[in-house]
Amino acid sequence: MVVCSRCNTEIAGEPYRSISNEGQYCSEECLPESAFDHPYSYEYIKLLSLYRHFQERKQKVDSFEERVDLENEMDLVIEEYKSLFFGDSEGSFYKSKK
Repeated sequence: MVVCSRCNTEIAGEPYRSISNEGQYCSEECLPESAFDHPYSYEYIKLLSLYRHFQERKQKVDSFEERVDLENEMDLVIEEYKSLFFGDSEGSFYKSKK
């Protein structure tokens, strides 16, 4: 059993972690202020929130159409992060390297 370092509630799912310390937290609200001082901390928190969202939605898929909708939503997130970290989704980051 993993408990939140701030509010001591049991953590269901993947815990949020602070880059600056070893704590584990149940939600964005429980993260310490210092967790937001590091580069890419907001991206990490958003990505973890989306991961938890997809895990929750996966359990509620009842039809093929819902599965396709979830896959499309996940694909959009993947493309967004590829664009964020590589500059675009077509791979010109690698093309520009010589």
